[in-house]
Amino acid sequence: MKKLKTFLSLCSIIGVISCATEKAEPDVCGELAVSFQTDIKPIIEASCKFESCHLEPTSAPYVMEPLSEFQDFTQNNQSKFFAAIEHTGGVKMPKFADKLPDSSIAKLKCWVLDGSKDN
Repeated sequence: MKKLKTFLSLCSIIGVISCATEKAEPDVCGELAVSFQTDIKPIIEASCKFESCHLEPTSAPYVMEPLSEFQDFTQNNQSKFFAAIEHTGGVKMPKFADKLPDSSIAKLKCWVLDGSKDN
Protein backbone atom coordinates (compact mmCIF):
# COMPACT_ATOMS: atom_id res chain seq x y z
CA MET A 1 0.00 0.00 0.00
CA LYS A 2 2.86 2.37 0.82
CA LYS A 3 4.40 1.76 -2.63
CA LEU A 4 1.06 2.56 -4.30
CA LYS A 5 0.78 5.86 -2.40
CA THR A 6 4.36 6.76 -3.34
CA PHE A 7 3.69 5.88 -6.97
CA LEU A 8 0.49 7.96 -7.08
CA SER A 9 2.21 10.90 -5.40
CA LEU A 10 5.04 10.74 -7.92
CA CYS A 11 2.56 10.63 -10.83
CA SER A 12 0.76 13.68 -9.42
CA ILE A 13 4.01 15.63 -9.12
CA ILE A 14 5.04 14.72 -12.67
CA GLY A 15 1.61 15.79 -13.93
CA VAL A 16 1.85 19.17 -12.22
CA ILE A 17 5.38 19.76 -13.51
CA SER A 18 4.46 18.82 -17.08
CA CYS A 19 1.47 21.17 -17.03
CA ALA A 20 3.57 24.00 -15.66
CA THR A 21 6.26 23.60 -18.31
CA GLU A 22 3.97 23.43 -21.34
CA LYS A 23 4.26 26.25 -23.85
CA ALA A 24 1.93 29.06 -22.89
CA GLU A 25 1.32 29.87 -26.55
CA PRO A 26 -0.68 27.20 -28.38
CA ASP A 27 0.45 26.15 -31.84
CA VAL A 28 -1.34 28.68 -34.03
CA CYS A 29 0.89 28.05 -37.02
CA GLY A 30 0.40 24.41 -37.90
CA GLU A 31 1.51 24.17 -41.51
CA LEU A 32 1.24 27.93 -42.09
CA ALA A 33 4.46 29.19 -43.67
CA VAL A 34 4.80 32.94 -43.28
CA SER A 35 7.06 35.24 -45.28
CA PHE A 36 7.82 38.79 -44.25
CA GLN A 37 7.72 40.10 -47.82
CA THR A 38 4.49 38.43 -48.94
CA ASP A 39 2.51 38.14 -45.67
CA ILE A 40 3.72 40.53 -42.99
CA LYS A 41 4.85 43.61 -44.90
CA PRO A 42 1.42 44.16 -46.53
CA ILE A 43 -0.28 43.98 -43.10
CA ILE A 44 2.18 46.48 -41.64
CA GLU A 45 1.89 48.87 -44.57
CA ALA A 46 -1.90 48.80 -44.47
CA SER A 47 -2.35 48.99 -40.71
CA CYS A 48 0.73 50.28 -38.89
CA LYS A 49 3.05 52.58 -40.83
CA PHE A 50 1.55 56.03 -40.51
CA GLU A 51 3.27 59.29 -39.67
CA SER A 52 1.57 59.47 -36.29
CA CYS A 53 2.34 55.87 -35.38
CA HIS A 54 5.29 53.63 -36.26
CA LEU A 55 6.74 55.40 -39.30
CA GLU A 56 8.88 57.91 -37.49
CA PRO A 57 9.90 58.34 -33.84
CA THR A 58 6.80 59.36 -31.89
CA SER A 59 5.11 58.07 -28.79
CA ALA A 60 5.18 54.53 -30.21
CA PRO A 61 7.81 52.36 -28.50
CA TYR A 62 9.51 51.52 -31.80
CA VAL A 63 9.52 52.36 -35.49
CA MET A 64 9.17 49.82 -38.26
CA GLU A 65 12.05 51.12 -40.34
CA PRO A 66 14.65 49.84 -40.19
CA LEU A 67 13.02 46.43 -39.92
CA SER A 68 15.58 45.41 -37.30
CA GLU A 69 13.88 47.68 -34.72
CA PHE A 70 10.55 45.95 -35.28
CA GLN A 71 12.22 42.54 -35.19
CA ASP A 72 13.95 43.37 -31.90
CA PHE A 73 10.73 44.66 -30.35
CA THR A 74 8.64 41.64 -31.36
CA GLN A 75 11.27 39.16 -30.19
CA ASN A 76 11.84 40.91 -26.84
CA ASN A 77 8.17 41.71 -26.14
CA GLN A 78 6.20 38.80 -27.58
CA SER A 79 3.45 38.74 -24.96
CA LYS A 80 2.91 42.53 -25.17
CA PHE A 81 2.85 42.41 -28.96
CA PHE A 82 0.41 39.49 -29.03
CA ALA A 83 -1.88 41.14 -26.47
CA ALA A 84 -1.87 44.38 -28.49
CA ILE A 85 -2.78 42.78 -31.82
CA GLU A 86 -5.36 40.47 -30.18
CA HIS A 87 -6.91 43.44 -28.29
CA THR A 88 -6.56 41.59 -24.98
CA GLY A 89 -4.21 44.01 -23.23
CA GLY A 90 -4.30 47.66 -22.26
CA VAL A 91 -2.76 48.71 -25.57
CA LYS A 92 -4.73 47.76 -28.67
CA MET A 93 -3.17 47.80 -32.12
CA PRO A 94 -3.81 49.07 -34.64
CA LYS A 95 -4.60 52.17 -32.64
CA PHE A 96 -7.87 53.93 -33.46
CA ALA A 97 -8.93 51.04 -35.71
CA ASP A 98 -10.76 47.75 -35.56
CA LYS A 99 -8.92 44.62 -34.57
CA LEU A 100 -7.07 42.96 -37.43
CA PRO A 101 -8.71 39.90 -39.03
CA ASP A 102 -7.88 36.63 -37.28
CA SER A 103 -5.97 35.47 -40.37
CA SER A 104 -3.67 38.52 -40.14
CA ILE A 105 -3.16 38.02 -36.42
CA ALA A 106 -2.26 34.36 -37.03
CA LYS A 107 0.30 35.37 -39.68
CA LEU A 108 1.86 37.98 -37.38
CA LYS A 109 2.06 35.54 -34.48
CA CYS A 110 3.59 32.80 -36.63
CA TRP A 111 6.13 35.24 -38.01
CA VAL A 112 7.16 36.27 -34.48
CA LEU A 113 7.20 32.69 -33.15
CA ASP A 114 9.41 31.73 -36.10
CA GLY A 115 11.96 34.41 -35.16
CA SER A 116 10.68 37.53 -37.00
CA LYS A 117 12.77 36.70 -40.05
CA ASP A 118 13.37 39.06 -42.96
CA ASN A 119 12.32 36.56 -45.61
